[in-house]
Amino acid sequence: MMKNFSRSLSFTSAAKRDLILISISLIPLLIVLLTQDISEAMVAFFQQYEHLELDELMPLGMFLSLCFTWFSWRRWREIKSLYLVVEKLSLQDPITLSKNRRAAIIELSKLQKSKSQFGLILMDLDNFKQINETFGYDIGDEVLVKKAQLLQRYCDKHQFSARWAGAQFIVIAHDYDVHQTQQLAKKLHRAVVDELFNSMEIVCRLGLTQNHPNDSVEQALQRAQDALLEAKLRDEDIYQQW
Repeated sequence: MMKNFSRSLSFTSAAKRDLILISISLIPLLIVLLTQDISEAMVAFFQQYEHLELDELMPLGMFLSLCFTWFSWRRWREIKSLYLVVEKLSLQDPITLSKNRRAAIIELSKLQKSKSQFGLILMDLDNFKQINETFGYDIGDEVLVKKAQLLQRYCDKHQFSARWAGAQFIVIAHDYDVHQTQQLAKKLHRAVVDELFNSMEIVCRLGLTQNHPNDSVEQALQRAQDALLEAKLRDEDIYQQW
């Protein structure tokens, strides 16, 4: 299920594949035309039935072919633009406009295939429901937006942040070892608490883990989820499970 969910179709790749198939199909057609003298047979046929003016249809056919080519090219550009918009929306959280769960899984799948080392941080807000119940859902959404912006501000090009589920966010730190992941988690926790919840009774919990050489995406995520749950059970801000 995770593999199907993380599979990302590429319009450009599909177009290239179709062009290759068309090119391959043209090869046997060219061989037939060269060996069977189809063109000469067509000329002889038109001369035989010259009274039907069949040869006058050839310019019309060429013109229609050019029109069809132009029409197809225009529609191809429109569909490609639409595809890119749909693909972008499919990877974007509608509330925070940050990356969403699907984008995070795709990112993890890429790292797994490349055998790259990475740290994984799951961040959740305890009692976030109180914000919605006390101040309303608009304020709750605003808090999520600010949290997403904060994570993007503190994460550089080596880190990937996305909204995971509800008030949970995920941070993927590329090429980070255990020590670097710990330092990043402390920095993010301090930023969230100081900038968002210094005046609210909201606790920010973080679960940390590091990928293993033969890990699957599911195993790494499960360790991060277990670490986050353990942080809540132990009443700790940050808990790590390697």
